[in-house]
Amino acid sequence: MYKSLIVLIIFAGLLFGQKTPFQIETLYNLKGVSDPRISPDGKRIAFVVTKYNLAEGSSNSEIYLMKADGSDLKQMTSHDGADYHPRWSANGSKL
Repeated sequence: MYKSLIVLIIFAGLLFGQKTPFQIETLYNLKGVSDPRISPDGKRIAFVVTKYNLAEGSSNSEIYLMKADGSDLKQMTSHDGADYHPRWSANGSKL
């Protein structure tokens, strides 16, 4: 019984653990995260997320905001033009 279990585990690992070749579509499905900016009070983080479109050969960037603990994610911009470089006002009341 013990040997059968080991053979089954090895076979399952070979069957389901196979690697797939890298494809360019996989890379285009990844989103880029850049330019993180922490609010002056340290409670929020603004950052840029870039999405890529392989079929169109294009990309678009939008600004997002979340709490420093990772909760309450909000997309702050949404249009065809790219948005970059989020910056906080000195007192942190405006982005």
